Amino acid sequence: MTVVSQNQSLDSTLAELRGLGWRVAAHYEFELNNQPHTHWLFAHPCNRLIEAQGDVSHEVLILQLALGDAYNHHCDEGT
Repeated sequence: MTVVSQNQSLDSTLAELRGLGWRVAAHYEFELNNQPHTHWLFAHPCNRLIEAQGDVSHEVLILQLALGDAYNHHCDEGT
């Protein structure tokens, strides 16, 4: 298991998710209480989903949390 670094960039975090088989199913930004937020939805070919959202200024941290979840989502054998 890879330990997520606080210095990891958005691009490298996305690349690591893709390397684990996850793909961006949806990504959008919106305002909540006049603050910019982001929403990410990742899908895996074995029918698993990960959703992550929060303040845009913490986007890398949000994706690192999704990456942590990705390591904990294991596909059943044979799928």
